[in-house]
Amino acid sequence: MSSFVPSAIATNVGSSQSRAIRDVASRPVGQLASLLDQPFIVGPGFSPVTTKIVTQIIVGKYLDLSDLLVANFQLQQKDSEPQLLFNRCLVLTSHPKRQRHKIEDIAAWMEAFSIFALVMVTHFPHRWKDLLQCQLLILRTFRHFSRKVCLTYDQAFCEHAAAICLTDWSCMNVQLFNFHAAGSSVRESSLAQFTEHLECSSEPPGSSSTLCDV
Repeated sequence: MSSFVPSAIATNVGSSQSRAIRDVASRPVGQLASLLDQPFIVGPGFSPVTTKIVTQIIVGKYLDLSDLLVANFQLQQKDSEPQLLFNRCLVLTSHPKRQRHKIEDIAAWMEAFSIFALVMVTHFPHRWKDLLQCQLLILRTFRHFSRKVCLTYDQAFCEHAAAICLTDWSCMNVQLFNFHAAGSSVRESSLAQFTEHLECSSEPPGSSSTLCDV
């Protein structure tokens, strides 16, 4: 993505980030420590989300959702384990580079996005609705288009949202969608319905309007 940011957008981003920082800083000391100094416990069967990733989510930085896959959490833990003791001294040996797991299907995306949303709404409860609506939009896209369209659009949307500090993900970004869906076929039975939905969802980039009826 281009690193060029118009001055108006840069100003908006700066002020949004400042508000986010003030919001976090205004919280009680005990709550602030829970945000920044402890991993986030997802639940049984899932590894804790690291403090680094939790902080990225809270302050609105772009996060590759594949970082939230359980398999990648386990991979990071294995790679950080000490490997060898020599003369009672700890020696860290280099590991063969392990292949990270990518999000390649809707089940993996659902797992990662659900963890992302759980972290977000735990600290910002009002975000539950727009994140759930965003999830429904991605699932709807998956139902009508190829897996590639669904996942590439989602990544582009997340990058865009982080760049402008968008805090309402309830509406599809039509410009981004059109770019990533160009040339992809739609099932004939759903074409009219999906086209109607896109027209209903058409809003200026960065709009915070709510999800249209589907």
